[in-house]
Parts: sequence; structure tokens; C-alpha cells
Amino acid sequence: MKPISFLAILSLFQNMEIRGFVQISHNFSTYLGDLQPFAMSSNCSQQLKQYITDLTQGKPWALRMLDAHGKIPSGILDGNFFELGSFDECINIDEGHLLAGKYCIGKFALSDTSKISIGICIPSGCTATDVSGLYNRSGISISESSCQTKESFPRLDVAATIVLIFLVAWLCCMVLSTAYVMTVQRLGKAPPHWLLDTFSFYTNAKKLFTTTRSEDEISCLHGIRVLSMMWIIMAHYCLAYTHLPIRNMSFILKFFNTNMSMFIIGAHNAVDTFFFISGLTLSYVFMIYSRRGAKFNVFIFYVRRYIRLTPAMGVVILLYAFLLKYMGSGPLWPATIEKLVSGCRKNWWKALLYIQNYDSMSDMCINPTWFLSVDTQLYLLSPLLLLPLLKWPNRTLFATGALTLCSIVTSFVLTWTLKLHEPVFGEKFMRYYYLATYSRAAPWLLGFMLGYLLQEFKREGSRIVMNKMCVLVFWIASIAILVTCVLLEYEVFVANRASLLGNAFNNALQRSAWAVCVGWVIYACHFGYGGVINSFLSSATFKVLSRLTYTAYISHILIQTTTTEQYQMNAAIGYSFMLESVWINFVMTFFSSLLLTLACESPLISMEKRLLRKPTKVRNGEIN
Repeated sequence: MKPISFLAILSLFQNMEIRGFVQISHNFSTYLGDLQPFAMSSNCSQQLKQYITDLTQGKPWALRMLDAHGKIPSGILDGNFFELGSFDECINIDEGHLLAGKYCIGKFALSDTSKISIGICIPSGCTATDVSGLYNRSGISISESSCQTKESFPRLDVAATIVLIFLVAWLCCMVLSTAYVMTVQRLGKAPPHWLLDTFSFYTNAKKLFTTTRSEDEISCLHGIRVLSMMWIIMAHYCLAYTHLPIRNMSFILKFFNTNMSMFIIGAHNAVDTFFFISGLTLSYVFMIYSRRGAKFNVFIFYVRRYIRLTPAMGVVILLYAFLLKYMGSGPLWPATIEKLVSGCRKNWWKALLYIQNYDSMSDMCINPTWFLSVDTQLYLLSPLLLLPLLKWPNRTLFATGALTLCSIVTSFVLTWTLKLHEPVFGEKFMRYYYLATYSRAAPWLLGFMLGYLLQEFKREGSRIVMNKMCVLVFWIASIAILVTCVLLEYEVFVANRASLLGNAFNNALQRSAWAVCVGWVIYACHFGYGGVINSFLSSATFKVLSRLTYTAYISHILIQTTTTEQYQMNAAIGYSFMLESVWINFVMTFFSSLLLTLACESPLISMEKRLLRKPTKVRNGEIN
């Protein structure tokens, strides 16, 4: 039988009535019978003969196995290259000791570059080699890694069991601590023991939802953090559509070839916003404590940072490495999570040491945490600027500006010499520019300088006084530059219209330009030039949500993976579908980050403050 006959048989299942099903099964069994001369394992041969016999007789299990096959999809010219069949129907076929259903993904080549992925349901005794021989005249190739049966579903291993017991025990401790604290408070007895109070959901939730403002607070940072985090979540979620079984993939391709894509690709600017805020808050808080008479303890400075970041990320790494594979199923699930699981099992220690930004993205444990590696490396080097800042502020600011210029020049030179514009987001581009600490330093250093200036202006009770016209000009200029930075994403990364020289200037200057404009927004809002923008960014809702941005950042890919990679049928998407899905993802991510914050981050931060003393209080002249 020719390949076209096989495709014709599969195509007949579309819109087919039940009364014609048995007749089609006869045709299909005839096709299978024609292929018997091909070499295959004895087990597969025996089960296949049983399948053919029962299919001819119209037995329900055999008809279900045939029905579970993917059919030739309609809309191929619109980008529909997936026809996954019925995964659950195939997997749930069980004829006792005789045979069971086995689901595989077959690749049918339309051309050298285009392939259709078709779900194939076969008897469980057949291997991928058997199936490839069975379908080879139809041009379908199958690998064993794409095949699944009920028996192949992962079972809890020892490591996963230990992790699960640990997490359940941790949760039980928190529930008991919460019950203890609430009981003590209701009875009006002595204050609860500090350790049990530290692990109380009730206590930590009260702190989390407190919205009172302190005198030294830069309130607009809350809104900037939350909006930047939402931008990153939206971008990662939309980019996931490029490899999902989408019925109208042409919509995605058109979307990413229009100016609309700049809002997705341009989300990397939000990362520079976080770098800027990190440098700003570090110098700002350092100057506050120092002027209260506190001394700088380098050891405590490093330990506090590690304690605050690592436990929550450690829990997420455990979920990736040992429990993720049990969190879902589907045609594409095993292949998708394999890279995520292996990355964390192999490189978990690099993530916990914050050095994995020097690895390939494909080898990382939790890809977005490259940001934490870069930020931590800058944090480790920050005492070289913090200590001189107290004694020689002007010289230190000059040196910081010089380092910023070095970062800018380095980005330009590397882009020019290594030709980092081809291909964009390729391995070389990511390693030498996107993930590199030296290229990410400029926004952080600019934030460091602004943090000092904000505290200095506030301490002296002075600021740069500007009239309304001057303020308006700065706002218009800043917004124009911010919009331009986003618009350039389409010209540089999508349309690829920039020359090597233009790309070098873009890579060198864009991050600093973005950071300067974000700095103006913060300065204006902090000193009364923000108006309605400051009121919006400083809202109480943003203050609460901003406390969840760290755990949202390290966990949002996990949430997206468990929601998108379990697709069992093709989805047709449009702008309304994407908007709805993104908002649902926002809610799920921030709810999950709330649980992670209350269960992991908040208790250990409270314990750190108790054991190392709160940094807002001076003890013996030291911040410890």
C-alpha cells in the first residue's frame, strides 16, 4: 500500500459517522496486514495479529485503539502541524494480560523543514523500532522516547518520597505553629515563643498584608517591581506558545513578525529594571544604617543575603528535580520536563552558589535564576564601593560612573568583535552579552549612584528644585526614551534591520538609557513630581504584591510548565485567548508565590532577623 493510502485512511476519520467506523477499521486492518512481512519482535507480532483480528471483528478495545490515532489535521497551511489523537483513550486501553495501549508521537515529513506530529496508538508490546518498520512506507518516524504506556508513568522513587515527606513535615510544623499562636493569643496568655511564632502562617500573613509606610520607604518601587514582574511572566508565557500544539501557528508567526511582538521581546528591559532597583536599594539602605551609627560587618552582610534568597529557591529546585515529573502527563509532557529535571539534578549546586549564568541556557537549573546569579555576584563585589562611599563619596561616585562606562564600552566592543547580532539570542549572544555580569552591571551601577543621591538629598533636606515645565519635559523625554527602547526590539531582533554597528550601539546604550529613565521615574515620584503616576505605583495593593515578586520570579516557569505542557489537543488562539490565559497565569503565579512566601521565605527571614538581629536596630555599633 502506498503512503498516500495510509494518509487517506486516517483522513477518513474526520467527521466520520459511527456506522462507517467498522468499515474503515476493515480498510485499516487490511493495511496493517499488508505490512506483516516487516521484521518485528515476536511479542509485537503476536499483539498486532490480535489487534488486526479484533479490529476486523469490530471489538470495542480495538476500535478505541484505532480511534485514538491522530488523523491528518486540517489547516496545515495555517500552521497546524500537530494532531495528537486521544492520549487518554489510548493509554487507558487495557485488555488484561493480553495487551494495553501504547501512545507514541510520530513525525511525518512534509518537506526537509516541515513535519507533522501525529499521535499513534499501538499495542504495548511493540517498540518504536517495530512501529517505525510498520509505518516506514508511510514516511513516519518514531523514537522510543516519545512513547508512553500506563506502566511507563513514573512511580514515586526514594528521593521523591524523601522530598515529599520533608515538605509535608514542614507544612505540618507550620500548621501546628499557627494553631499554637492563635490559641495563645485567643487565651490572652504570655506572648508565644518566638520560634513557633516565626513559623506561624497567621503571623507571617499579618506581616505580609501590612501596608503602613515607613519614613524612609521609596513607595513607588512597589508598583515598579510588580509591573516588571508581570511583564516578565507575560513574555515567558507568550513565548511558550511557539512550541505548543497550536492549531493556527501562523497566528503566532505573524504576531512575532509585527510590532506587537516588541511587548514580548522587550520584556528583558524589565530585568534591567530589577538590576537598577537592586543597586539603588543596596546603597540607599546602607547609607541609612551607616548614618545611624552602625558599622559594616561583611560576614553578616553576605550571610543575610544568602539566607534570604536560598531557602525559597532550594524548595523550588527540589520541586523541579524530584517532583515535577509527577505533576502532570500528556503527549508532550515527558520530553518537555526531561530537560528541566535533568538541569536541576545536574546543576543544582551551581544555582545555589549563584554561578550558573556562565552556563548554557539549556544546562541551567530554572532558567530565569541566571538573574540571581548576576545580581549576587554584583552584591559580593559591592563592599568595594560601599565602604569608600562613606569616606570619599564624590570619588566613589566618580569611580562608579567610570565602571558604568566600562560596562557600556565592553558591550559595544564584544558585540562588534564577536558579531553578536547573528543570530540574535543564539548561544554566543547569550553567553557573551545577555547573561554576562559585565554587560548587566551598568543598570545596577546607575541604580547604586541614585540610591546614594536619594538618601543624601533626604538627609540634607534638599533636592533639585524644578518648575512644572522642567518636570513636564523630563517626563516626556523619559517616557519617549522608554518607548523607544521597546520599539527598537522589533527593529533589532525581529525585523533585523540594524547593521552590526547599529546593533553594537544598541547593546551598549539601551540598558543604560532604560535605567536612567527608570531612575527619573523613581526620583520624580519620591520627591513629589510624580502626581497620579506616583499614587498608582505607591498603592497598597502593589506594596503587598511586591513582597511576592521574588518567589513569583523563581516559581513562575514551574507554574507555566504544569499548565501549558499538558495539552492533549490543539488549541486555536487569538488575542482574546492570550489575554485571558495571561491573566489566569498571573493569578496562579501570585497565589503560588503567596504560599511559597508564607511557608518558606517569611519564616526564614524572620528567623534570620531574630538570630542575626534586625538590621534596623543598632547593637554595639554594628549591623548584626
